[in-house]
Amino acid sequence: MNLDLVLTLMTDIMTHSSNFARDDLPPFDPKVFYNFHNDVAPEKSLSSGIKTDSLGVLNMTMKRNFSSSENWQLFFQKQCLCYFIRNYDYGEKFQLGLARGSRSVPQIYPATGALEQQWKLEPFDEEGRGPWKFKNMLLGNGSFLTLNDGNNVPAMQSNEDGGNWDLPINPSAGNVGSAWLIDVQDIEVRLVTTGFGAVMK
Repeated sequence: MNLDLVLTLMTDIMTHSSNFARDDLPPFDPKVFYNFHNDVAPEKSLSSGIKTDSLGVLNMTMKRNFSSSENWQLFFQKQCLCYFIRNYDYGEKFQLGLARGSRSVPQIYPATGALEQQWKLEPFDEEGRGPWKFKNMLLGNGSFLTLNDGNNVPAMQSNEDGGNWDLPINPSAGNVGSAWLIDVQDIEVRLVTTGFGAVMK
């Protein structure tokens, strides 16, 4: 690796860190569980079926029909400035993500630090209060997790239509265990080649 590339990567890391230090702490508490509701079907909640019988496949179901699998942890990791998303029923060893060979429909997979399991959450509200939009780091900033009218399976698409997600805390789900609060290892970094070399993005 040449010196220019090393300096570029170090500068980018310092910029990300200083930006984070100036910001408030991430708005989501990693110790609690959230429900995911979409404006397209506000009467429904994102779930993974009954316990683990869906083998990781997601669906929008009527709220509280599959109550335990409607609960999600949002775990922020400073190293990648991203979230890892875990389901109540599957536990901390599984995370929401994409497959490299199938990049459109998220499912629950064994946990890794790979780009396809890294998520950015950004508020639609300029004041940072939500609703929220989800971006997957494998795809970059051009794709959003959305729900189309009449479809119960959320998918990634290139526009924000159907991408408004409300994320209320569910106090009845209790708190996560200590194992859920351990940093993910072997974080993959997204490198983008520019005219000035490769930079993190």
